[in-house]
Amino acid sequence: MLCSSATKRPKVYEVLQLSNGVECKLYKPADRKTKQLLEMVAITERDGKDGEYGPVAYYGRIYKGKKYVILYDVRSALLKLEKAHKRPRLIRWPRPTETDIRLRPISVSSDWIFEAKSATDDSANIFGQTGSCHVQQKDFLDIPHYHALDVAYELEHSFGIKVIQLGGTLPPEAVTHDVVMAQYVLSTKFVKGWVHHPTNGPGVFLEMHKFPHIMTPASLSSYGTIVAGRVRKRLNRTDRSSHRVLDLIGLMVPFGFSVVLPSDALHSDWYLRGGWATTLAAEDTVEAVFLRGSDGDKLRYRFTSSPTE
Repeated sequence: MLCSSATKRPKVYEVLQLSNGVECKLYKPADRKTKQLLEMVAITERDGKDGEYGPVAYYGRIYKGKKYVILYDVRSALLKLEKAHKRPRLIRWPRPTETDIRLRPISVSSDWIFEAKSATDDSANIFGQTGSCHVQQKDFLDIPHYHALDVAYELEHSFGIKVIQLGGTLPPEAVTHDVVMAQYVLSTKFVKGWVHHPTNGPGVFLEMHKFPHIMTPASLSSYGTIVAGRVRKRLNRTDRSSHRVLDLIGLMVPFGFSVVLPSDALHSDWYLRGGWATTLAAEDTVEAVFLRGSDGDKLRYRFTSSPTE
């Protein structure tokens, strides 16, 4: 039976009007420090049209070492962040057999250049910093694409990335720092209309930081690919220009699950679509770099299966 307009549910949130014109719904009370963080990471819609914008929702704060659970409330069709009272009981993903899909990351030799200085243009990350990562590929970086549930065992044991089901207590790797959980929206035209715009687009990026990322599709209409990876080899530690071998994969995370990207995991989320909940922290140590090819030009990600464009 459909609800009539007279039986609409009452509003159970406060609205925070951000400077970029986005209304952020606060499903949990937010203190001044949290509101400042939400304001700091607010991203203006590109050209006032389709793009990445938010945060559109704030679900609450995760404190280091505490127990939490992410739920989906069917009645309100909203994600919820609640305190948990049980120890984490994670899914024991089966070890892959010879006939199962196996994780085969692409290994990329790169020169990673990052300077923790302020930048004010679109080459900066949300913390105002910028860098570049130069690889031998040209035009495209081909990345193998996987459904997260098909390779969950290897993700955990090779990359430290955990796949968890909504309703399960978050693992210790997810609560190593104080973070807030908020939601962004990425439009279907974001990649072509801004990321790869012929003149203004910055191209694709990778980033890493100390606080963990918990990434969760906010609805059935949320989809796309998370680029994730690890730094396998690093040389020239004392030099700003550091040679690194990067192992990269593309992950599709289905609704009803989250992925926990641990501290210092490589990742990029610009190829996602729809609403996605993620964790944020007020840190100034986010290493974000834009990828450049052998000819110095901007690169695109190209997935070997199930592309997201």
